[in-house]
Amino acid sequence: MESMHETFCFMRLGQYCKRASVDHLFDPNLFESQLRRQVSMLIEKDTTAWQTEYVCKPSFFIRSRDSILYPDHRELAALEADFIRNGIGSEGVWDPSWQWAEYPNEWAVSKKWWQGDIAVKNLLFVEAISGS
Repeated sequence: MESMHETFCFMRLGQYCKRASVDHLFDPNLFESQLRRQVSMLIEKDTTAWQTEYVCKPSFFIRSRDSILYPDHRELAALEADFIRNGIGSEGVWDPSWQWAEYPNEWAVSKKWWQGDIAVKNLLFVEAISGS
């Protein structure tokens, strides 16, 4: 699992297996241990990269304080909550940290959609992590 997207799929698989009571198909402790190790490698610790690069931030994996991943990344999650609070743009939205330079017309439309997606996820994350 080298990509954050692939790792996220495995994380969801583990959650679904547990919810469906089929986690007997694998060793859940080993699965959780490997997931925690992989997530730790993927989350970008250089917070300066969060603003200008498409990198993995704690919110990609952590959606609440109840997450099995939260204790390992509590400090970074708090930093990201502050980053989100302070990062709202002059138009009242958060801009994506990436763009589609090869597709300027498509990006003009997609950027608006991404801003909406980012806004919802940011607000839910800040509320879940900091309670405000």
